[in-house]
Amino acid sequence: MSESFEPNDRRAYWAGVTDTRRFIARALDRVAWNMAAMRSTGRLDNMIRMMTAYYGRGTDGNRDDTSLLDAGEQGEVTEMHVNLIRPVIQNTLSIIAGTRPAVKPVATNGDSATAAQTRLAAALHEYYDRKTNAKPLEIECVRGGLIASSWWLMQGWTPSAGIEIAYNEASDSVVYEGDIELFTVPPWRVASSPGAQNEHSRNWVMFRRRASRHELIAKAPNDHIRESLVKGIATHDGSNYVNTILSRATTGLTARLDALLGEDIRLEDEVWVWELRHLPCPELPMGRFVRFVEPRLILWDSLQGGVPQHDQASDAEPEQKPVKYHYEELHAYEWCPERIVGTPHGYSMMFDMLGLQDFHDLCTASIGTTINLFGMPHLWSPNGGAPSVHQMETGPTIIESPVKPELISFNALKPEVVQAAEWAKSLMSQMAALNDTVTGNPQKGMPASAQALQRAQAVQYHQVSQDEWVRLVERNANGRLRLLKRFARTERVAEIAGSSGGWELANWKNDDIAGVERFSVEPINPMSATFEGRQAIAEQMGLQGEMLLDFITTGSMKKVTEQKTLNLELVERNKALLLKGVGLPPVNVAASIQQGAPVFEPQPGQEYVTILKSDPHHLAILAYLSVVSSPSSRADEMLMRAALDCVSESLRLWMQLNPDECQAFGIPPLPSTAQMPIQAPGGAMQQQQQQQQQQQARPPAPQGVTPDQPPGMPPTPRNPITGEQETQNLALTGI
Repeated sequence: MSESFEPNDRRAYWAGVTDTRRFIARALDRVAWNMAAMRSTGRLDNMIRMMTAYYGRGTDGNRDDTSLLDAGEQGEVTEMHVNLIRPVIQNTLSIIAGTRPAVKPVATNGDSATAAQTRLAAALHEYYDRKTNAKPLEIECVRGGLIASSWWLMQGWTPSAGIEIAYNEASDSVVYEGDIELFTVPPWRVASSPGAQNEHSRNWVMFRRRASRHELIAKAPNDHIRESLVKGIATHDGSNYVNTILSRATTGLTARLDALLGEDIRLEDEVWVWELRHLPCPELPMGRFVRFVEPRLILWDSLQGGVPQHDQASDAEPEQKPVKYHYEELHAYEWCPERIVGTPHGYSMMFDMLGLQDFHDLCTASIGTTINLFGMPHLWSPNGGAPSVHQMETGPTIIESPVKPELISFNALKPEVVQAAEWAKSLMSQMAALNDTVTGNPQKGMPASAQALQRAQAVQYHQVSQDEWVRLVERNANGRLRLLKRFARTERVAEIAGSSGGWELANWKNDDIAGVERFSVEPINPMSATFEGRQAIAEQMGLQGEMLLDFITTGSMKKVTEQKTLNLELVERNKALLLKGVGLPPVNVAASIQQGAPVFEPQPGQEYVTILKSDPHHLAILAYLSVVSSPSSRADEMLMRAALDCVSESLRLWMQLNPDECQAFGIPPLPSTAQMPIQAPGGAMQQQQQQQQQQQARPPAPQGVTPDQPPGMPPTPRNPITGEQETQNLALTGI
């Protein structure tokens, strides 16, 4: 190989080397060191053993769970392989990732425009979940992590994806709108910061993935790359150079792992594409983003201003200005069942079951051999020659000898061997906390609540792994949001769910979700993940009709909690406005006096708290009062006035509600109004008219007797000092 492939100047920071070929050589050194460290700790060996065991080839890769194999020097041993690793991993996978956590957008403030952006962001989250195949890829990460101790979920922005939006005459190329790309990468193809104490302190990651040679040719940015990919000469030599470095560091284990996944690529159609993502840091202020096939075929280098100029000398300064690393983060998320203490490296408890799988293979080999040798009847046939043994096509074994052989009693099958095999199987389930309910064999007659409790206990055992799963979903959602806010500058179309439940096309761009800060992720109750648990919850909540059927079938509480969620969002929005000192709109005093109720006149373009008769007043009043519950808030006169005005207005509207309106709006009636007798419409007016008619029909009171004085009673005496008739004693005496 050329000397330019070899690292020179070890004193400079490796990621800051301007010559791309020398930089690639030093970067591949880091990859080799990562792989060597993985091999020295035994992780690579365990990955191979677990990978072959999971796919039915045994821990040594020489077994087959689809057929019986003959082993031994003369084929006297019958190997029967029963795959116990796969069902344990499958059941553990369903416990950890069977229920996806709920994702909710979080806005930067509570104004109405931002509230609309959060609804759009939630719809876009569902849209890109479907478009990028996010959920299956997240589950693939969990499955791969259980098998290989870690697995990576990668995000990226592909400028050549999406629809065509323009044509660049200068470069004679089509400009696309670009879109998000989501894919997974196994751990033996990834290298990251070796000195990182945890995953959050990583500042670079480098990985390789398969790519179609013909697609790269079609989208090549210049003629040099296109010709190199068409000829394939440089690619073949460079790939051999890269493979030599990796094979030297891992003794060929990574190539074997690639072959186990069926990804032993053919250079005629596919190539390995390497990608480095390096965050800006003091030693590399601009950061770096590099994509290459081999040292002489660089697809992109941000320090070279994009696509390197291949017609200039290797030591020459780049003609284009460096481009800063264009992502806000690495967008590389590793899922691990658990992490080795003090390091970002993962570990899987499934590694501890490899020995039990080997022990179970010994038991099944003993069982298979015993049944094969002694499971069929043996017949004796006399002959005059030497003893011989042969087997009939129907199965029985023929023994020919001059004298009938002595009976030797062999047990067809030792029960201790069967018990040992069952012991190994139960121990593996016990190590993974897989009880009978989780494995699908609950005790007969066990109630649904007890089954849900057993499943919840299994989930609790895997709580650490499930927390990692929840965090993976959250990081995927937030990383995708950052990519869209940064790169989706042109208007595009997305198919989202409309307000009526149907699908509709919405035009949007990054400005339409600028007010969404992040996504919050909340784990879902594990009881709602099973039919038994949902049945128990439905009984406790008293669900009926369509809500009961929907919850039992899907486990979704959307129809049950949708209105409550909207009410809480409304109250929180009004509370956020009150905290900023924003209250009710100005009041038109004249119109209010005329109508006998406040008449508000909001100013155009201003933000106010709007309270309607149908608002959840029982929730809103407590939220408004919490704004002025602290001593510091009571010192703010504007805040106090705004909050108390909202409390008064909400209480006034609540008092006006009749029982029918309370039931229709889903609001509990006030205790005072709930105790009032229910009158028919117009009943109060009829009662008032009757009282007026009774007063008019009553004869005039005698002189000295008040109109309200009961008849037949003497007139009250006059006060000798003032000469006025006394009336206060009447109230005191109860008259």
